[in-house]
Amino acid sequence: MDILENQMSFWKETRKKIYKVPCGWEVYGYVEVSAESLDEAIKKAKADDYFPLPNRTVFGKVKGDSPHMARFNYVEGTFEVDDAVIEDMNDE
Repeated sequence: MDILENQMSFWKETRKKIYKVPCGWEVYGYVEVSAESLDEAIKKAKADDYFPLPNRTVFGKVKGDSPHMARFNYVEGTFEVDDAVIEDMNDE
């Protein structure tokens, strides 16, 4: 492909409309929690404000506690498009 064909291809691609496709997937991993006991660690990990939704590796802090870390991997085969709301998110 020469330079002109490359530029034309790019121009055609950038002129396409962008659509929002709602989707979801499952993740599985662990969080490292500083606690006096396993029960306390479980309670901390289950607290709604303990960790934000992770973005590969996330560091969090709880009420003056020491920093904690979460690690996870995506569960294969769980990606899906949410067909129920896709049309509401796009003007068509």
